[in-house]
Amino acid sequence: MPVHTKEHPYEWVDSVIDVIKESGLVYDVGPFSTSVEGSYQKVQQLVDRINNFLLQEQCPEWLLNVQYQIRSEDGVSAAEKTDKFKR
Repeated sequence: MPVHTKEHPYEWVDSVIDVIKESGLVYDVGPFSTSVEGSYQKVQQLVDRINNFLLQEQCPEWLLNVQYQIRSEDGVSAAEKTDKFKR
């Protein structure tokens, strides 16, 4: 989340979501966060791409909260965790 910017923060968020779209990874935009699915390496590469993008675009400051859930045998999907709660 961008902080201390002259632009509305959502303008920066929209641009970062474009970077996420370009990654080809599965993602879900929520009202307070965006979830991304992929291997640790691919998700970390995306985090690096986002940081580099914001630096290049001269965003003055941002908060980046990252949480990983890693399963040793195979991937973890948002659907397996949330589908039972959807109407």
